[in-house]
Amino acid sequence: MVDDRRDFSPPEGWRDREDGSELVAGAFVAALKNGSHADLVEYADIAAEFADYGMLGVATQMVRGLLSRIAMQKNRPADEVLALLDSNAVVDASGLMDILGDPQTLLDVRILGLIAHLARAQNRNNDALRHFMAAAEAAGSLGFELDEAINYQSLGALYSEIGDLEEATSFSDRALDIYASMGDWGRLIATRLNQVQVLISQERYADAELVLDQLREPVLRLRDGHYSASWKRCGLLIEIKQGQVNLARAELVKLYQSRMRAGDLRLAETLARDIAILTEDVRDEKAAVPWWRKALTLSQRLGDHHEQQIMAHALAVALLRDNQFEDAIAAFSVSLDADSNDVYEDDANQALADRGTAHLAFALDLLERAKRRTKDAKANAEEAWTHLATAESELLRSIEFFHATRDIEWSLRTATNLRAVWIAANKLSYGAQVMGGWARQVESWDSGYAASLYRLAATLNVEPGQDSELASSQLLQAAEIDAREQRLDASAVLADAHILARSDLSLLDRLAAFDRAIALARQDGDMALVGDILNDSALVAVEEQDWDKANDRLRAADEVAEQSSNRVLAAMVKGNLGEIYSRQSQFEIARQYFAEASALAEQVGDLESAADSMASSANSMLSLGKSAELEQAVRDAETLAERSRSSSARARARSSRASLLYSKGEFSEAFRAWEDASKLVEPSERHEYRRLALEALVAEGDYSKFNVALERYFRAAQAEGTQLLLAGQLWHVVSGWLKSDRVQLAAKVLAYSVLLAIDGYSSLPNREEDDTESVRARDLLGITTALAPARIYLEWEDELGPLKVARLNRHFEKYVRSAIEDPKDAEIVIDLVHTFGDGWEEDDD
Repeated sequence: MVDDRRDFSPPEGWRDREDGSELVAGAFVAALKNGSHADLVEYADIAAEFADYGMLGVATQMVRGLLSRIAMQKNRPADEVLALLDSNAVVDASGLMDILGDPQTLLDVRILGLIAHLARAQNRNNDALRHFMAAAEAAGSLGFELDEAINYQSLGALYSEIGDLEEATSFSDRALDIYASMGDWGRLIATRLNQVQVLISQERYADAELVLDQLREPVLRLRDGHYSASWKRCGLLIEIKQGQVNLARAELVKLYQSRMRAGDLRLAETLARDIAILTEDVRDEKAAVPWWRKALTLSQRLGDHHEQQIMAHALAVALLRDNQFEDAIAAFSVSLDADSNDVYEDDANQALADRGTAHLAFALDLLERAKRRTKDAKANAEEAWTHLATAESELLRSIEFFHATRDIEWSLRTATNLRAVWIAANKLSYGAQVMGGWARQVESWDSGYAASLYRLAATLNVEPGQDSELASSQLLQAAEIDAREQRLDASAVLADAHILARSDLSLLDRLAAFDRAIALARQDGDMALVGDILNDSALVAVEEQDWDKANDRLRAADEVAEQSSNRVLAAMVKGNLGEIYSRQSQFEIARQYFAEASALAEQVGDLESAADSMASSANSMLSLGKSAELEQAVRDAETLAERSRSSSARARARSSRASLLYSKGEFSEAFRAWEDASKLVEPSERHEYRRLALEALVAEGDYSKFNVALERYFRAAQAEGTQLLLAGQLWHVVSGWLKSDRVQLAAKVLAYSVLLAIDGYSSLPNREEDDTESVRARDLLGITTALAPARIYLEWEDELGPLKVARLNRHFEKYVRSAIEDPKDAEIVIDLVHTFGDGWEEDDD
């Protein structure tokens, strides 16, 4: 005989207590020994609730206890039943049915449903569908109508989640029929609202509105705030999809507030998530953060571990997009901690991969800050390396899981971020080797992913000092894989060509990669793409100053543009033709092309390009001495730039105005115009305008104003992290002071260019474990533009004469020694300039 039922019921109010699961567990143990059938049914329902909330450890232990009780009742060994649940709570369904036999009681039905909930919580959807079906059929045969309908409803919801909307509708309709016959309006409305959400996902808004209209009266009669709010929510979601965003968002906020007042935390959490997503869409991530925080807090209050994991992840992503790196990393950690038992491995590893990405983003931000040479520069650099190491570790851990589970989307996403880590950390050779190894491993089970990995490896191998031949080979491997799978297209081959364009392969080899893309585009009849590729490949030839090859390709592109009446392509090509003729000092031809490019760009509405081309046309007229036409061209460039609202175009037009002023001898006004131009662009684009401004002061001969500007630009470059860029420009200013015999000022400019180059290089990422070849190549590229000209001037006796060279060296060394505190360091810099380049030709051979 069992004891009084009250002794074995779950503790009252356990859902509202932090130790609620422990209280339930204690009462459950007592119920297993002496509780009634009704007690165990209630605990089976609670176990299903725990499973839905992500508390799978507790749910699994309750399943074990219930199965042990059933085994005892059916005279079966408990160990035989418990063996059906492995350590991950995965149930051997066929073995379970063999032991249970035909379900005979409500408890048998509830256990089948509970096992389905466990499977669903673990994303084992096929198992969940099978168990929900078994539970529904068992309930129907035993006459438990409500359980039959509930399991049909669960089937409908799960089929909806996995995208089988036909089955979702079918099972939901079965549940509806039963609920209607029972007069269970609450569950009927809930099921119909689920169907409305399916219709919304299908963009069948008229059908969704029809269902909501049909539910209006039943919802009013039920007089239940939860169902009323759920009904209103669905209507607002339709309004949002139809573009009525602002008013609907305001109503969602009101619904959220009302559900919070009513203590309806589950629906309040759903509404907070809706508002967060909507806010991201119509405002920005920063505005959405408070709503993601509300959703996370509610999931924590509900004790729903899986929802905590999801909400914390969403919050972290919003914080990361808003560049709140530390808060994002902390939120990703909350997401990972919510699943301490590694039940939701897919979600956990996605959060781990994204946390690695957050560490990467934070590291890159810190490295940028370190370049500015502030008092925190050293600390920022050291912290950046810590975050890079963490990013690499976490991304490698997560990609191992994604490879094991064959999750291609997340594998590729993670591999792409690892590439960024290895570039930032100068681990190019290592990274390329790892990527290539993965590509060979995965080719047997996903060739498309393998092709992507070969391409990622190639992007590392084309970096300075790496293996461009290997990069070319890897890109060909990727193309061969795509060709075998019949997915090779011109766009993919063009992307490969752009990768090789950065390599140190010969110009012919690089152009051959573009030609392969052209051939495929011609096969597809995509002449617009053919023109684009011809234009792109011409620019590669321009960089090598192979004017003939560049000209041939641009003229071929121009012919394609004319034949296809493609004015966008024509404007771009004519602008580039103007550029190559300008570089060859054929300014009359260049002027004509620039004017045509500007007119065409204006016709197609590209006012920024129109302004840039007109500014280039004005500069060509300046070189031709066409002062009358020049004034009009500059005005046209300024007008187009203002209309375009592009800061870059306005800067180019302002620079053209400065050039015009300079040509008239109005050097002070030209200086101010170039200063204005520099303020219109990003720090990385200011160096050339600053050099031109200094040249204006040289021409004016105002050495006092020049000194002030030089000092200001020097400090600005340090603050902006653009030392190397300005260093590569300053040497242009030297000759002007030498011509006027201002040797001391010329020496100062040379010294400042060298000091900036050294300072800029020392602020770059560098570690002992860096790839030797890539660091050496970066050394050369980073300081050549300053140190090579300095050496030439300081040793240019044939042009300057020995006396002037001696004076130049004396003043140069004085400036270097006064700027560097440690005398030994100063002598090293001076010696570096005079020995710069010695032995490189021999080494490179």
